Amino acid sequence: MSVCNESNPHTNHLAGAVKSTQLGMSEALDNARAFASAVALNELTRYQFLIVVEELMTNIISHGQPAQTSMVEYEFTYRDGAVRIHLTDGGVPFDPRELSVRAADVDQGREGGWGWPVILKWCKLLAYRHEDGRNHLDLLLESKE
Repeated sequence: MSVCNESNPHTNHLAGAVKSTQLGMSEALDNARAFASAVALNELTRYQFLIVVEELMTNIISHGQPAQTSMVEYEFTYRDGAVRIHLTDGGVPFDPRELSVRAADVDQGREGGWGWPVILKWCKLLAYRHEDGRNHLDLLLESKE
C-alpha cells in the first residue's frame, strides 16, 4: 500500500481493489487506516472515515449480493481538508438517494440499520450511478476540527 502524492502537495490518493468478502473488508480497512495515518487526519475525521468505510464494505458484502469473486474497487483522495471516497462494486443496484431512512434517525437513538443514516449525516453524497453491472458511489467527508 502506498499513498501517492499527486502533483499537488495538498492532495493524497490511494486506490485499490479487494474481494467482496470479510477478508477483503479487513484488507480495505487496513488500507483505510494506513491512508488516514499517511494524510494525518485528525482524530474525529479519522474515526468517521473508518466507520464510513467499514459501513460501506459491510453493506456491500451483507446486502449487495455480489459474487464472492467480485471485486470492490476503492479510491480515497485527501485534498483541502476533505476525503473523497469512491467505491465501485458488483452488487445489486442500490441508490442511497432513494433511502426512506435519513440522517435524522441517527439522533433519535434508533437501533440497527443506522449505517446509511450515519454515512449520510457525516458525508456529502456527490454522485451515484449503476453502470455496466456495477454501483459507483462518490462521497465527501469534510475534515472536522
